[in-house]
Amino acid sequence: MLQELSFDKLCGIAIATLGISVSAFYEMTPIEFSYAIAEAKEAEKIKIRTAYEIQRHALRHQWNMRRERPKRHIDRDKDVELFPWEAEEVVGQTVEEQKQILLGIAAASNKKRKKRKS
Repeated sequence: MLQELSFDKLCGIAIATLGISVSAFYEMTPIEFSYAIAEAKEAEKIKIRTAYEIQRHALRHQWNMRRERPKRHIDRDKDVELFPWEAEEVVGQTVEEQKQILLGIAAASNKKRKKRKS
């Protein structure tokens, strides 16, 4: 259920979220306000993601620096855990791309075999 936002509530959002004055809010157009809120949301998202990245990086180093030898050494931060926004970044290959890669590997392997035989 959508709640109607009064002009006073929008002003409060602008002051709290954007840190602008009341007069600056009243001088903004609705499009400017929309862009400012979108930018503030993006900046907050980046801030939160950065904090998570820092924690994961520290965790990786703590894991690798333990007194007893870890069974598994973690080389990359992403080996600790993938965050939801990183899972979205993973793009799969098309069947045609997979086929071309496999053909390239097979061709390279065949060249090595021919060199060994000669």
